[in-house]
Amino acid sequence: MAESGQRLAWLDAAKGGAILLVVLHHVVLWLQPVDLVAPIFVTADHLLKQARMPLFFLASGIATSFIHKAPRGEFVVFKLLPIAWIFMLWTAVYGLALEGAAQSPPWSAGGLLFYLPGALIAGDHGMWFVMALGLMCLAALITRNFPPMIVLGLALAMTVYNDITAWPYHFPVFPDWIVHNLLNYAIFFFAGLYGSQYFIKRAGSLRTMRVVLISALLGFIAVNVAVIAAEAWFWRTQTIRAILGTAIGFSAAVLLSEMPKIGPALSWFGQRSLGVFLGHGLFLVPFVTLLPSGISGSTIWGHVMPLIATSIAVAGSLLLYLGLERIGLRWVYILPKRVGRSLLATLSSVRREQAAT
Repeated sequence: MAESGQRLAWLDAAKGGAILLVVLHHVVLWLQPVDLVAPIFVTADHLLKQARMPLFFLASGIATSFIHKAPRGEFVVFKLLPIAWIFMLWTAVYGLALEGAAQSPPWSAGGLLFYLPGALIAGDHGMWFVMALGLMCLAALITRNFPPMIVLGLALAMTVYNDITAWPYHFPVFPDWIVHNLLNYAIFFFAGLYGSQYFIKRAGSLRTMRVVLISALLGFIAVNVAVIAAEAWFWRTQTIRAILGTAIGFSAAVLLSEMPKIGPALSWFGQRSLGVFLGHGLFLVPFVTLLPSGISGSTIWGHVMPLIATSIAVAGSLLLYLGLERIGLRWVYILPKRVGRSLLATLSSVRREQAAT
């Protein structure tokens, strides 16, 4: 993403770091049923949950702010349509690659045409994030003429209410857990959207970021200790912990991005994090299913296998992304620019005709 024509290295680093945590989370989920995850990874994943998605949605909100005030048609063509393209294309990819839809005629009960409707609603194989991002961007477009404090207030109120009550309502279309995630993370997206200049300004001071990192770490430890020690009265603290976790992730991303060797590497990875997010399941799921059963329950493998699986999933998806990009198939990851330009030209033509009549 760009600000005044230049990339924000810390924003790329934040996205890259969040993606690595997402891959690790999926590794834990897939290795737990086969007893190949040491307790330390489960505990770490639980703690990292409080920073993983909030940081990702904060970074997405900041990135969206650069086009938020563009003409409505441009926002639709260059923001909403690419998200819809990725969501539908990769839902179909996972249906064909991992759900067996390729083994049956598309129109049969096990075929792609029957798989897609349910998968597009349920956000299969981690695609719920893309769905949630698209819905948040749509909400940003609908409410962009509202006073920012009203939008932020509503998002925060829904997040806190969901935190306190676990939102006891059921919805006829989307799975409940997706609705809960939308409510949990909306405030971080809109905070990034409307507070992008604030975050950009604060990121310019490394001294401030060090203070934020230390303060957020201490607060994070204190809150989690309180949850463990006195859960009976302190049992709904998800919003507080997510805010502290996001502060840790944000400040750490800024500080890491300024390190001579680590910074450029994280930024480079962050610029390609979409490819890792979309493709890592294609390598993780087959890897887990092909593991020999004899190593289950081993203390050594429980400590080593999560790291091996994460490395294979990240490296495989990154190589796939770079390879497809090299042979001109970047459209697998992003809506082709010529399609966007064509749609924008069509919209402009329609507007001119409407103005003429």
